[in-house]
Amino acid sequence: MSVPVIFSNIIGYDGLIFIAAAANAVIFQGARNAAVRLYSSMHKEVYTPSCGSDIKSIRSDIGRLTDKKVSALRERAVAWYTLYVNITGIFPLLGILGTVISLLGMVGNTSDVEGSFFAALTSTFWGLVFAMIFKFLDGFVSPKLDDGERAAELFMQRKAENHPSADLDDVRGLFENSEKDSPELPDDKKTEPKT
Repeated sequence: MSVPVIFSNIIGYDGLIFIAAAANAVIFQGARNAAVRLYSSMHKEVYTPSCGSDIKSIRSDIGRLTDKKVSALRERAVAWYTLYVNITGIFPLLGILGTVISLLGMVGNTSDVEGSFFAALTSTFWGLVFAMIFKFLDGFVSPKLDDGERAAELFMQRKAENHPSADLDDVRGLFENSEKDSPELPDDKKTEPKT
């Protein structure tokens, strides 16, 4: 039983492309989970829940949603998604690199031109195949992330409109507490604030 040409270089450079694809599949799952978590958390707060939802659990979830939690959800989703998109973008480059490496192998060893040529083609093939697959899967994550981002922005905007001085008061409180905790300066080191 002979191995099809397309799998002939799986032990070689194509194996690296398969390992990168497996890693990107795991990263895709993380990006998808983070985007769905952001989306579902924000839609409970920003948009009217559907009739089938448990209102008590939604109110409980809404009450626990803070600026810090929203920021953490956004940062996590964006970090996973950015990593996923960047790795997806290197697959065509990995294919081209595999092609160049295989063709360079032909320069020094003309006895196996056919094997090196097929290895060059399979590297390009697998790089393009995985790039297309992951680009297709991106279409499922990107809209959820975009909706979650818009909902998070709307949440922050509404919170700022409803409590415009909340952030300013928090900052003032930090400064007042730090002045109480700071050691007292000698009278000759103190300066009056300029008005």
